[in-house]
Amino acid sequence: MTEQSTLRRRIIPLTLFPLFGLCAVLIFSALLISLRLEKTVTDLIEQRSKLLATQVVEVAEGGLRFGISIEDQTALTKKLELLLSNDKQLLKIRVFDDQGKPLLTSALNKKTSDLSSPRLRKALAHDQTKSTDQYVKTWKEKGEQHVLMQSRDAMGLTGAIIWVVYSTQSAHVAFEQTLDRLLTTCMWLILAGTLIFSLFVAMIWYPWERHVKAYQSSSGAELSTLTDSPIPGVSLATVIKEISSVEQELQTLEHNLRGSKP
Repeated sequence: MTEQSTLRRRIIPLTLFPLFGLCAVLIFSALLISLRLEKTVTDLIEQRSKLLATQVVEVAEGGLRFGISIEDQTALTKKLELLLSNDKQLLKIRVFDDQGKPLLTSALNKKTSDLSSPRLRKALAHDQTKSTDQYVKTWKEKGEQHVLMQSRDAMGLTGAIIWVVYSTQSAHVAFEQTLDRLLTTCMWLILAGTLIFSLFVAMIWYPWERHVKAYQSSSGAELSTLTDSPIPGVSLATVIKEISSVEQELQTLEHNLRGSKP
């Protein structure tokens, strides 16, 4: 393996590892931001639904505490129509009496999920005389946010049940658009990081490559000077052959001298 290939094996990983680290950090950050954004959108839809249900509850309780039944509350009917006309994502508002019978309904011309009987019975059975907490139940179903809230009369008993159905479609569309922009920005940052680290590799690699080539050329020149014959006009092989013959003669002479001693 040459010095140049060894240098390449050392430099390229050192410059590519930060790039991979940057990509991992950007992707992980985009994932965390998307999860946080989705939770924020979900919480906003739920809070919006609760706010609408609370407004209806306040109007209904105001009439009940003055002894006006749900059927006779014209202000409640106007409130339902006003809320439905002002918010196009509000699909349905239904008001039940204390027996679970639907009295008032304001809805768009869209089919929505129905309210299950166990949820309604649980809301009716919630005894407000033993607890000051208002019964509120929220759940999601088929792209809809549902809110079930209890309305009390002057005695603190269940006077009505308010059911609000809110669409989550537009919020999810906005979330998907924001997520697409986030991923696009992340990809551009990765490309920019790739370009920066590529330039960094080039700035480090090419000077070292020139240095290695210069070192190899100088090493080759020194080796060539060592392999040249020290005697002009005589080949190196001849010089080596003569040296070998001289060594053999010296060994023979030394052997004869040792044999001639008494």
